[in-house]
Amino acid sequence: MNREAFLQFVDKSVGTIAKKSFRSERERDSDKKQRWELNRMKLFATVTSLRQNKASEFPANEKIVKIYEAINYKYGQAYRHHNFFRSAKQLFSLIRRLCNGNFLKQLERLHKGLSDCKCEYIPHNDFLIHTGALLCRRIYLLDRIRLLAARNVDFDLGYIELGHFLKFNMLLASMAAEVADQARTHLKLLIKSYNEVADCFCLASDNFPTTVYGFKLESVEVDNNGELIEGQKNLDNVKMLCRVIDKTVDPTSSEMSMDDLKNKIEREMLLLTADEEDDKVETEPSFYKTIDISRKRKRKNKK
Repeated sequence: MNREAFLQFVDKSVGTIAKKSFRSERERDSDKKQRWELNRMKLFATVTSLRQNKASEFPANEKIVKIYEAINYKYGQAYRHHNFFRSAKQLFSLIRRLCNGNFLKQLERLHKGLSDCKCEYIPHNDFLIHTGALLCRRIYLLDRIRLLAARNVDFDLGYIELGHFLKFNMLLASMAAEVADQARTHLKLLIKSYNEVADCFCLASDNFPTTVYGFKLESVEVDNNGELIEGQKNLDNVKMLCRVIDKTVDPTSSEMSMDDLKNKIEREMLLLTADEEDDKVETEPSFYKTIDISRKRKRKNKK
């Protein structure tokens, strides 16, 4: 099955929820029981690893989501025609789809059911297909996020090199880079998890590949055994970015030095996220307070 056909199968299976999780008739085949007992132990190790590494929580830094929400609200109209902002909005919309961690709940449900019945009852094929599709979609979304993050950084670097919207694009580029790095960490974990429990899904449908190698991922390389290939980091890109920043922002300039730029970015992040953790007196109203005030005014005008 090619990539497009498999993606259609995954999307269709995610929307099809099984009515029953396990069959009502007891399984009499001892070979099937032993096979599912082995799968149950694999599921236990996989679910434990996913839970310990918080695989259902993406991104790990909650401030990133708040900053994207604030940026979208505050600058949505001003920068809506710029490529770097449209790319950032697409990246944020995909991040919001990953906030749902149903895939882990389904895996836990599958493992709990097998443990409670001691593999005497076999799961329904529809339940297995739905659970496997949730895991596969999660992997594909993380792969897509890495591609969008790379494109977003590419747009940001173009504006940074020209010196346009320097502070804003440096903020977006840093967030996109952090999102891409976290997505790779989650991808590595989920790829290993799928390779471990793929037999559960292959028993229900031949459309599921035995390893992630059949997924044909685009942002990472996978060998024939389905294991992630660790690529070497290219420091030339980092050096290029440093040269661009040094050329665009003169450190000796009295108008804006690198320290001033860093402080401005930090103040912008605190303003957008309305960080009120410290007890300092605010010199100006926070961003979310401004939103609340505007909403109250609209309600009064309607009345």
